[in-house]
Amino acid sequence: DLDHPKSVLGQRLPWISKPLSRLFGHRGFTHSLLAVAAAVWGLNQSLPPDTLPMGVKDALIVGYLSHLLGDWLTPAGIPLFWPIKRRYRLPGWPLRSGGAIETGFCTLTLLVAGWWCGWRL
Repeated sequence: DLDHPKSVLGQRLPWISKPLSRLFGHRGFTHSLLAVAAAVWGLNQSLPPDTLPMGVKDALIVGYLSHLLGDWLTPAGIPLFWPIKRRYRLPGWPLRSGGAIETGFCTLTLLVAGWWCGWRL
């Protein structure tokens, strides 16, 4: 979670993580469809063609979307339509961090992402 300063990514990129956390909090703007759209637009605008190896942009987008899907499965949910504060979550199937279901979900997501990126190469 880039918006959480104590996360693995947040500790590696504190100059991004700390301001994001202060501005939006954890699971705020960065966990919305608006943020996904902004990230995709930013990737397309800021990187000249052929800067990244083929499939890397797709992998970043799939990774971002799968992260949101994973958080959507938790009891806390995500503010999908930020700035509307309502949080959305999958009812009846709460995913707890560190459990077998989360491990299986992450493994399946990695396999799908690898297949997708391999297919696109």
